[in-house]
Amino acid sequence: MSFNLVSSSKLSRQALPYLQKLALSTGMTAQLSLPHAEGALIIEVCDSPNPLRIAARPGTIAHFNCSAAGKIFLAFLHFDEIAQLATQGLFKSMTAQSLAEPDELKLELQRILGRGYATDDQEYHQDVRCLAAPIRDERGTVIAAITVTAPTGIFARNQFADVAQKVKKTAIDIGLTVYRPQLAANQK
Repeated sequence: MSFNLVSSSKLSRQALPYLQKLALSTGMTAQLSLPHAEGALIIEVCDSPNPLRIAARPGTIAHFNCSAAGKIFLAFLHFDEIAQLATQGLFKSMTAQSLAEPDELKLELQRILGRGYATDDQEYHQDVRCLAAPIRDERGTVIAAITVTAPTGIFARNQFADVAQKVKKTAIDIGLTVYRPQLAANQK
């Protein structure tokens, strides 16, 4: 999948106000990621208003299998390639909770496809949770992901449903603004 630099820059620029609003409304750090051959490439980060912040910086490539954005791209773009990606050594065990076996990962990806969001529940770093939703272009193709990240002390598991609703809405709003501006204008 190719995603040119001009499109990436436009997406990043137009997504920034939404990321800032999401960081403020959730109290978590918000990130924008693009699909990459080795995982999720973080291109934009809006830090949490909380003093306790944990998030990778732009330019970081998060592993497919243990990052929320990486799992979004696996589920929506690479579901049929899990075995090949595993044999390429792209699935890493960062913590005891990391899903690195193709069979258990496929079950998780099916859940992601069903609910429309992915989580990283201490799979990349101990005591850190993330939740990501896909951003779609005008054809409905997943072209990016938006993620919120926070320490487990701030982001409890029982908040997943509420946070997922905000992240999914933000992802839809970004997709409409960037790829379907005429529809976004009608939403206001």
